[in-house]
Amino acid sequence: MPRITAFLALLVVLGTGLAAVANDDTPVRVKVINSGRVYLPTGAADGRSWRKPATLVSRTIFDATPEWKTIVRRKLSPNTAEYCLLAKGASDRFKAAVTKASTHGGFDIVAETGAIKADNETLPDITSDVLANLALN
Repeated sequence: MPRITAFLALLVVLGTGLAAVANDDTPVRVKVINSGRVYLPTGAADGRSWRKPATLVSRTIFDATPEWKTIVRRKLSPNTAEYCLLAKGASDRFKAAVTKASTHGGFDIVAETGAIKADNETLPDITSDVLANLALN
């Protein structure tokens, strides 16, 4: 009897997992509120359906880059060449980490928290995934 119970429990778990996978492929209609804060893909259209949208907090990610830490530590002014070069480096690092995290997680649209909304959906926050990929750059 315990083996039958364990087998039935396994079927329930597997069935739940299959239902979750099936729901991942359902298109989600996304409203773009601020297109300038959509990081992937560029030129995302409002009202389009996406398979797997996600959000992130860019400030947290930028604050973790070595380039931004140098800007803050040295109190560089935005109108200096060094600031511009470091900010460009931080931006490039950010973009590469977002691309890696979205590719790994299968996300097809990534935006700042609040820049996109999905009907009746809570969008996943991938900030920690992007931070993990930031270290790899």
